[in-house]
Amino acid sequence: PVLNAAGRAIVVAAGGHKATAVARSLETQALPGAAPAQLLRPAGGVTWMLDVDAAAQLHEGKWADPKAWQRNAVGGSKE
Repeated sequence: PVLNAAGRAIVVAAGGHKATAVARSLETQALPGAAPAQLLRPAGGVTWMLDVDAAAQLHEGKWADPKAWQRNAVGGSKE
């Protein structure tokens, strides 16, 4: 509740050891809330800042379907 009361949340993850947690948080739809980051809902949204290694297990190509990935939006630099 405290984090959701913020105007905006920023999640920063770096390193390959975070890749599984990042993918589970952003791409697992079957168990919403299974990862704590899935519960973030501040009014201004959530921005994820990832390095290449932390984002390695994401499947960006699948995100074009808004029904499959309703809470995710892809944007920003891939560098």
